[in-house]
Amino acid sequence: MLRTMLLTLLLSTPIASAESVPVLAQASDAAKQTINLEMMVVKGTTTNEKIDPKLRPLMKYFRNYKFTGFELIDTKQSKLTDQTARTFTIEGNRKVTITLVSHTQKSAKLKVVILEGKGKKILDTTININRNGTFIVAGPKHKDGVLFLPIKVEY
Repeated sequence: MLRTMLLTLLLSTPIASAESVPVLAQASDAAKQTINLEMMVVKGTTTNEKIDPKLRPLMKYFRNYKFTGFELIDTKQSKLTDQTARTFTIEGNRKVTITLVSHTQKSAKLKVVILEGKGKKILDTTININRNGTFIVAGPKHKDGVLFLPIKVEY
């Protein structure tokens, strides 16, 4: 009886309709859309209380950490489409690879991998960032402090 009901349900459910074609086309168009990516390289330290003026909008997040000084070391920018990656070299002979796995109207899914020295993987994670939002990766250690990597997506 259950098998008959499932078979009836499957046979009575339309596989495709004229309404579903535009939705598929929209999904395909979204995958081709370019995402603007910005990654800042910020050093947090306890040896001073200097705060780079360019970091003021992010200070509400940095205040959650024990560091008192924040210096903007570098800013990296790129344009990505779904399933594309970009590798950046940052302080301490480290490489950060960011892959745009996918995105929707609401958020972008990124894979972030950080390698140091001779290719030792120190981070391999996937994150979701709200559209036009920022996600901060905290760590690794650098000199007398720690590096923060605020990653921003705009589209």
